[in-house]
Amino acid sequence: MSAATKRRVLLVDDTELSLRATSRILSAMSYDVVTCTGPLEALELLGQSWIDCVVTDWDMPDGGGSVVLAACHHCAIPVVVYTGDVETVEALERRCVEAVLKPSTMPTLQAAIARAIATTTERRSA
Repeated sequence: MSAATKRRVLLVDDTELSLRATSRILSAMSYDVVTCTGPLEALELLGQSWIDCVVTDWDMPDGGGSVVLAACHHCAIPVVVYTGDVETVEALERRCVEAVLKPSTMPTLQAAIARAIATTTERRSA
């Protein structure tokens, strides 16, 4: 995939180690990755640049992933919640939200991002 056609992913995680590791994984999957460490910064970035998909942790200060999810829903930006909490993943999946349990394999995360983008693209064109 060329630089001109790369999908831009906003990665939101308040844990620096997880942010760096997941950013490397997403970059290796040929995504253009923009990172931030919390929901307030994510809201700012969402208003400033085109984002194809958001991958966010759930349990963070300042409202956590729920704030990010609500903002993205309002803007029709696809979201993948990437969290270490099994119960959160199960609850979000029941609400038809893409959710992946940390840690996961690259193909699992990549498939979730692809599904989230495809679903939102279908809704936008309907």
